[in-house]
Amino acid sequence: MTRRLVDQVRGRDTHNMIEAGLSEKEAMDISGHKTRAVFDRYHIVSERRLLQNAEKLDQHLKAKEAALRQDLSTLRDVLDQHKADQGKYPPSLSALVGTGYLRGVPKDPFTGATTTWQEISDPVEGGVVDVFSGAEFVGTDGTPYNRW
Repeated sequence: MTRRLVDQVRGRDTHNMIEAGLSEKEAMDISGHKTRAVFDRYHIVSERRLLQNAEKLDQHLKAKEAALRQDLSTLRDVLDQHKADQGKYPPSLSALVGTGYLRGVPKDPFTGATTTWQEISDPVEGGVVDVFSGAEFVGTDGTPYNRW
């Protein structure tokens, strides 16, 4: 076999092993690739695999968006409940924890932090009247998360 033919077979076989579900480590061991750079040169990603990964990413984003919608709904409901019970809005989201309205401030699904929520205060009455995500990313609907 010529070196070129060996390379072609090696590349096709590597591609087929990954498509068959073997891990990259297993494919490297079987194909005899010693370094990651050489393996990457032979590892050609199929269009089907790219579509599968795009679908996984889409599902991941939709799950995070659903979590954000739920968190925003819960926080807004609790803000309104505090206003109904106390006659005023809380001074901060963390005050809702101190008064027992929340067990804890949830993490923003996109920033991964509890401190990045945008607290909107009423300029006349004071207190937090609304809340938005602190993320600067744009949602799948085209609306920035910090405007949901």
